[in-house]
Amino acid sequence: MQMTQAVLPIMRAQQHGRIINIASISGTVAGPSQSIYSATKAAVIMMSEALAAEVAPFGIQVTAVGLSGVRTDFLDGRSMKRPAKRLPEYQVVAQTMTGLGQLNHHQSGDPVLVGQAIVKLAPMAHALRRLYLGNWSVAALQTKIEEVVNEVNQHLDLTQSIDHE
Repeated sequence: MQMTQAVLPIMRAQQHGRIINIASISGTVAGPSQSIYSATKAAVIMMSEALAAEVAPFGIQVTAVGLSGVRTDFLDGRSMKRPAKRLPEYQVVAQTMTGLGQLNHHQSGDPVLVGQAIVKLAPMAHALRRLYLGNWSVAALQTKIEEVVNEVNQHLDLTQSIDHE
């Protein structure tokens, strides 16, 4: 956000610019033990979308990139904090932590290919508001969209019950 605030005056003055924010599929599809991480990545996505509408009149485009797993040191102990104390009631968190440990350095995403995709995104005449990268990211997004639509449709009466006629 601070970087965006720093570059916006320059981009407004030159009447063009491109802001690419790195988010995560976890900002759209959350899982156990990811509440804070998912909340921050969702904030990046929503800030990017709102900002895109605000700065479009200045010729500035904004994209949030929702990455799936990329082979970096992100899941290493020096980067990702693990719970100091494991509560037996939270087995799903323990299972998630074990799974993330096994996934570490085995993610399908290649950081070089991520960079290449962002380089392709940068000069696009009409930037995407969201770009999801990685097969798992797209599959998780499509599943999430279907789940949300189904849930809304199952409770449509309740959903629509607050409006005046």
